Amino acid sequence: MKYKSFSIRNYKGIESVDIDFHHNRILTLVGLNESGKTTILESINQINKLIRGQDLPKKELNIIRPKSVEFSESISLSAVLELNDEDKDKIKKIGKNFYYKLDLDVPDTIEFKYNFEYHLSEYRKTVKNVVFNVKSNILKNVKGLHVFLNTTLPDNIRSSMIPEVLFYEDFIFEIPDKVEYVIKVNTLPEEDKANLNSTKQNAEWQKVFDDILKSENKSLDSFQRYVVDKWNDDNDTARQRLSSMEKQLDKKITKSWKHLFGDKQQGQRLNFKEIKIIPNVENGGIITFSFKVKTDEGREFSINERSKGCKWFFSFLIFTEFRKTRSENILFLLDEPASNLHSSAQLKILSALKDLSEQSVVIYST
Repeated sequence: MKYKSFSIRNYKGIESVDIDFHHNRILTLVGLNESGKTTILESINQINKLIRGQDLPKKELNIIRPKSVEFSESISLSAVLELNDEDKDKIKKIGKNFYYKLDLDVPDTIEFKYNFEYHLSEYRKTVKNVVFNVKSNILKNVKGLHVFLNTTLPDNIRSSMIPEVLFYEDFIFEIPDKVEYVIKVNTLPEEDKANLNSTKQNAEWQKVFDDILKSENKSLDSFQRYVVDKWNDDNDTARQRLSSMEKQLDKKITKSWKHLFGDKQQGQRLNFKEIKIIPNVENGGIITFSFKVKTDEGREFSINERSKGCKWFFSFLIFTEFRKTRSENILFLLDEPASNLHSSAQLKILSALKDLSEQSVVIYST
C-alpha cells in the first residue's frame, strides 16, 4: 500500500492544494520562503496521524485553522491510498477469518476524509469518513457483516497496513558520542527495564542500529538481541555482525559520499576511508557503541569532529537509506534537504533522492 494523493483545504495559510503522484515516486515542492511548502508537508504528516487514530487536541485545532476572526467554514484533509495485489490478498484473508464463505471484491484504493467544522473561528465538530467500496459475495444478512465491512475492516487496515510517514524538517541531528545498551536486558525485572536507556535520543539511535543490522539481513531485526545479548556468550558472532554493519555503512555512506563529491572537496583530499562502530564495555553490564571515521592514515575521529557537510550526509543516509528497510513504501517528507550544503553539493544530492525513491515515496521542498 502506498499514498497516491492528498487533498488539503483551509489548513493554516493553505486555501486549496491537491497533491497527486501520478505513478511517480518522487515529488518536488518549489517555492519562495513563506510560500507554504513546510505547511503542506506538516498537513500531510497530520493526515497520517489522523489515519492512525491520533485525534487533534483543542490547542492544535486552534493552530491549524486559518487566522481569520470570523472563520466559519471547514478544514478538509483527505488521502487516497493505492492497494497492490498483496494488500488485497491480506484483506480477503481478513474477510475469510470473519466468515469463511465471505469472498471480497477489493477496490484499488481506500480514501480517508477528515472535516473540522468551525463557526466564528470556534471549533464545533469533526466529521470522519472512509471511502472503501469493497463488495461482498454474501447477499443474505450475515450478522455483523455491515459493521465488519464499514468499520472493522477499515479499522484493521488503518492499524496494520498504512505506510509509515517520516517528516524531517532538517537533518541537523545531534549525533550522540555513544549509544548505550545493557547486556542481557531481558533477564532484568520489568520494573528495572523502564529505567534503562530512557533518553529519547538514545532510544532513537538504538533504532538506527536495528536499521543498519536489518539492512544486512532482514531476519536480524534487533541489535539488542543479535549483537548485544551475545557479547559475552558468543563474542565472535557478535563482532562478525558488527563487522557486517560496518560494511553496510561503507557501502551506503562512504562510497556514496565519494561517488557524489569525488575524491576531493574544495581542493583538498577528503581523507575519509571508512566508518567504524567502536564498542566499549563499561561497569554494570553497560556496553556502548560509537561511530568513528577512519582516515587513510589509520586515525579515528568521532563523526562529530568531521565537517558539517560530512555530518549532514551521514545523518541524511542514516535516517533515509537505512530507515527505509523498516517497511515498504515509507513516505519521506523532506523540508529543504541539503539547504546547509553548497549549491553544487545540493545538485548532487538529487541523485541520492532518486535512489531513495526507488523503494520509498518522497516529497521534498526546495
